[in-house]
Amino acid sequence: MYVDDNHEITPPNENDHDTENLGSWIVGKVTSDINTTNIERGILFQYNRSVGIYKCPSDPSFNIAAACRIPRTRIIP
Repeated sequence: MYVDDNHEITPPNENDHDTENLGSWIVGKVTSDINTTNIERGILFQYNRSVGIYKCPSDPSFNIAAACRIPRTRIIP
């Protein structure tokens, strides 16, 4: 749907997993995000508002920057 709305241009992937580029499909740092705000700020979020699709339910990884064990909000692609 994004491509249809944007003249056949694919979503930019300007993410090195540590970006604040609001024009990218997703922003933020996967290893330290403690909530879903950066997922929601990505340009693809408006096409599917389910943050659950960004992380496999069987992924046991945790946020390495948090003081306590907080599960990551998404997987590392």
